[in-house]
Amino acid sequence: MKWSCILALILLIPATAFAWTGQVTKVTDGDTFDVMRKGEEVTVRLYGIDCPEHDQPYGSEAEAFLRERIGGERVQVKEVTIGHYGRIIGLVEGGSLNAELVRRGLAWIFDRYCDKARCDRWKDLENRAREREVGLWSRTDPVPPWEWR
Repeated sequence: MKWSCILALILLIPATAFAWTGQVTKVTDGDTFDVMRKGEEVTVRLYGIDCPEHDQPYGSEAEAFLRERIGGERVQVKEVTIGHYGRIIGLVEGGSLNAELVRRGLAWIFDRYCDKARCDRWKDLENRAREREVGLWSRTDPVPPWEWR
């Protein structure tokens, strides 16, 4: 009886409780990068945010920030889910990387794909960046990437 309870608890632990470490091999853009995991290169997309595309204002700045921060580094990825393109959607540095992109005005909160508690914290950062007209918020009418595409 005791073992069946333990097994049931283990099976109920959400996938987000597990993290793994790998070497960043490529930064694709401001919110996507490849990591070598167990001898296989996997693509990771940062959870809950969306950075400007390459051909949008501040797209290259977002990519440069991510490359400077994690390019070639070993990172711990906390998987949140698998996206519809088969990419891992996750957090790096406990979400502080995502938050920093938002704080610097290099990303939008992707409300549609972000849990309320975390998004509320990041939304505060986004609002402050807007008020200070930082990064993409220095533009008159920034267009979110999901509309740009």
